[in-house]
Amino acid sequence: MNFLERLLIKLGMAAAKEMIKAESVKKSEQTVPSEKNTEHTDQETIKSEEKPVPVSEKIQEPIVDYYEDDEEEELMDPPDPTGYSEPSIFFPQREDAVSADVPSIELTPEEAVAEGFSFRRSKRSVRITNYHGCDKETLIIPSAIGGLPVTEIAPRSFCNGTVKELYIPGSVRKIANETFLNTSLRIVIIADGMTSIGDKAFYQCGNLEDIHFPLTLKHIGRYAFSMCRSLKTVSFPNSLKMVNEYAFFLSGIESFTIGSDKNNITNGRIFEECPIIRNYDLVCNSSDKTNLSVIMVRPDSKIRLTAKKVHFHSHAFTGRSNIDISSCEDYSFARHAITEKFIWNQKVTSPCFGSTIILPEVKNGSCGYWFTEGVKVYNYFTVPLMPYKPFHKSTDFDGVTIIDIMPDFSPSYIVEDHHKKIRIINLYIAEKYAVDCPEAEEAELNFWVAEGPVFSLRCMNLRKVRFYKDHVKYLPPRELVNPEIKRMLLLSFTSWSATYRNGGHKRLFYNREPVDLMMTSRRISAFDSYYARKAIPVYDEAHSSVIISNKRKALIAVDVLRSTHLDHEPDTAIYSDFLKKHRHFCQRYFESISEKYPEYLHEFNKLMNADETA
Repeated sequence: MNFLERLLIKLGMAAAKEMIKAESVKKSEQTVPSEKNTEHTDQETIKSEEKPVPVSEKIQEPIVDYYEDDEEEELMDPPDPTGYSEPSIFFPQREDAVSADVPSIELTPEEAVAEGFSFRRSKRSVRITNYHGCDKETLIIPSAIGGLPVTEIAPRSFCNGTVKELYIPGSVRKIANETFLNTSLRIVIIADGMTSIGDKAFYQCGNLEDIHFPLTLKHIGRYAFSMCRSLKTVSFPNSLKMVNEYAFFLSGIESFTIGSDKNNITNGRIFEECPIIRNYDLVCNSSDKTNLSVIMVRPDSKIRLTAKKVHFHSHAFTGRSNIDISSCEDYSFARHAITEKFIWNQKVTSPCFGSTIILPEVKNGSCGYWFTEGVKVYNYFTVPLMPYKPFHKSTDFDGVTIIDIMPDFSPSYIVEDHHKKIRIINLYIAEKYAVDCPEAEEAELNFWVAEGPVFSLRCMNLRKVRFYKDHVKYLPPRELVNPEIKRMLLLSFTSWSATYRNGGHKRLFYNREPVDLMMTSRRISAFDSYYARKAIPVYDEAHSSVIISNKRKALIAVDVLRSTHLDHEPDTAIYSDFLKKHRHFCQRYFESISEKYPEYLHEFNKLMNADETA
């Protein structure tokens, strides 16, 4: 029985109880004794109370399967139709990008040094690492030095420079991170050939007015043109595959052009805090006015859309907005269309808190999308004015918190409450770090597909995870292993594809590779393993390794051996061999912690006795 059915039954029960109460009040008014007939014996009173009631007057309450601590939902007030207006919409112009002519200059190593360039040569190419020629206002990057092509410009090689016009030839394939940070550039012309512009490449270039992108450009990094206040417009080529978040954050962008309606300008945070969103209620990445493709909704707007179809891309809502799309025939939301900001160890109030969305009426079930809690969503359910919640929580008789996800999809960090034991149901697709319960000791999950690690790195108290109904994995206590090892163990609960003997692949929930890595290593460096880099904060290479002591290996070995062995996992010989080899050491260690953690000594003796019997 789902949450909606329970709620409807509750409402029916409430109505039945009111009817019973009204009927009892009515009867009491009819049977009030007069002063003349007040003297009755107790026996007569009992007989009158036991008088049978006709079957037609009986109202039986329905049998309801719900927990007594469930809260009855209150229906929302109908939306206020006043104040909604037709929006002002930005539609980008269609304009085919053109190639730029950049002079090709070849220099000898001596000439390049004299011009102010520092560089490094490999067997096949040259990488510019620095520039010292500060007296030039116009600079042309050489296409070759010493007969080798210049293919890359290194990080921070031109930062704080005074060059005003820059021409980059087609031999250069990549501009690295922070290359032209805080320079005096006004014009940048890039010839066809470049594919990537790194993070903060032109960060805080306040005088930059014109940037010409090549027809081969595929990637623009985070904050690449942030704080470029003088940059008013850009033209995106069709080759562009990805524009990362905040690429033009706090820049002066008022408009942009596209070569085709099928483009990859699909993240609302690209132009966050730019004039373009202050001048328009909606910013679209397509010129089709009947099929709106929205990348940004102006905060504090109150608009009504009448287009035939509308789609909201990732991070389209970046603040409180009221929007009515009930007149649209079709609609869709990207997974992060309405989202929350997350800062490590701190949950930030959703910027969309208090927003209102009026959907077209739902005919069957629910609309199926996940929205940030705190957003009023009308017509989400078939029952009108039913309040929306992303998930429903209850508690069973064993004290386990049951989290029933309303849609099948769960975004990152949604399950964040402080519960000791949790059971998550009706969840099949989840983003990384969906479960963020720092105090959870046990978790039970149904089968799902995750887009990364399921548990956030704050779930340091997790000891037992049940999934696939009868599969159990155990983890050592937080206080017996250091945080880096615990984080690496949490990272094993992730979605990955395993190869079977028949050559097929299957998406699975658990990957034992990082655990095996710890058992076969004395020290793990964050530079040696993908999982270590995810788990261990890397500050410098000298202090980025973790020692895996024998005590920690003993705990891990027992937990792996007492866990359910999955079909795709390799054998557990390395774990049993370790316990046999260090039998006396493990015996003494498990006895020393048996007062608080007796399960390790019990399981260890059980394993050793089984080996002797065999």
